[in-house]
Amino acid sequence: MLSVPSSIPRIGSAHGNCTTRVVLGIKKRFLPCHNLRSLTRVVNNNGGGDDLSKTEANTSAADLELRLRRKTRGEIINAGTRIGLKASFVEEQLDVFESLLPRLPINMEQMRASDWVRVVTDPELGAKLVLIKVAFPALNVEGFLSRHPRTLLWPRQKLEDNIAEVCKVLHALPRPEVVLEVLPELLDPRQCFSVVATLRKWYPRRDPLEVLQMDPDVIRRAEAWDVPLEPVFFDSTRGTWTAAGYSRTKQEDWQVYIEKEIYKRKPLPIDKQDAVVLGAGGGGGGGGGGGGGVLATVAKAETAMTPCESPPPLGEATNRGEPIADFSEP
Repeated sequence: MLSVPSSIPRIGSAHGNCTTRVVLGIKKRFLPCHNLRSLTRVVNNNGGGDDLSKTEANTSAADLELRLRRKTRGEIINAGTRIGLKASFVEEQLDVFESLLPRLPINMEQMRASDWVRVVTDPELGAKLVLIKVAFPALNVEGFLSRHPRTLLWPRQKLEDNIAEVCKVLHALPRPEVVLEVLPELLDPRQCFSVVATLRKWYPRRDPLEVLQMDPDVIRRAEAWDVPLEPVFFDSTRGTWTAAGYSRTKQEDWQVYIEKEIYKRKPLPIDKQDAVVLGAGGGGGGGGGGGGGVLATVAKAETAMTPCESPPPLGEATNRGEPIADFSEP
């Protein structure tokens, strides 16, 4: 039986207000003296017992954040000098970037230092932010970019074209900013229409845009369980995005395997259409009027479908925040 060393005082008395007493008695020969003190804790109503005060803890956190910021800025400046930019110029552009997006952390795990150099030295950075904010006024741009900063690597014209394309879907939603904050990758038309096609397949009796608005995390849960999304293809001759229907003649071998092994159903034709047109490509104008055409096309496709089983439940998977496979090229 372990004995309590006499050097450890017993805290609390009949006149005190101590409600919780934790005394660890350990023989000195088993533990060095300096560790014994750190393991002896007394928690009372006054909140004492911590060797480090809250002020010191806050100061340490601030110092750590400052050191991390200096390290990150140094890596970006060094990356800029390696491609021929002056260190003073990169540092100046970093200050401008932080003034435009003060709450956007520069995460070196999301992009390389050379990519961040391209972002902070981009003369059209302000114009890109304006494009995003004008298209989605209620969107928290900094929160959106913190999840998907690679959006800023797109040229301004490509960003403008992508916004005009996805607005045909997103402007049909009551609150598109909620969906974009969870799935920022949807600003890429390929991924946006892929999600719509996937939801149309998973929920054949419901409006896929309604499902997307009510539960955008359904895509994250599917990723957590490695459930693939439907591929979409851009038809350059017609200028449309299409997804293969459920016709057996249009399914590849890997699609048949998924039908059999994951959904546990026969790969029989359950859609009268060979392909479903999801949206027109190369369109201008990002207004909400374009959304009606997509909704009408999806609704028409749903009426052509015969009833089929819903996909198996995805379980209580947590939101890992893992991104959808990014098909976009910066």
